[in-house]
Amino acid sequence: MSKWEQTTLYRRLRPRVLRRDRYTCQECGYRDPSGKTLETHHTVARATGGQHSMDTLVTLCRSCHKRHTDVLVATLATARRAASRKPVERHPGIKE
Repeated sequence: MSKWEQTTLYRRLRPRVLRRDRYTCQECGYRDPSGKTLETHHTVARATGGQHSMDTLVTLCRSCHKRHTDVLVATLATARRAASRKPVERHPGIKE
């Protein structure tokens, strides 16, 4: 699926997700009938293979969405650092 197709799909799904969740943050309960201050959050992050679908999108307010995003960024950064570490080589003269 091209980037354009993904963007188009997301733009079609967002209003449906907001309606399904009754324009209410599913984390803290904040309600905004206009939907302008609400965001849709991927429960399975796009960076880890999540897709645009009704099953993986949920409505969150901006502050709750930021909190979720901050946790994800920290988790991904930790995983990248761990993956980039070289294994510790044992000194040939040291026996376990």
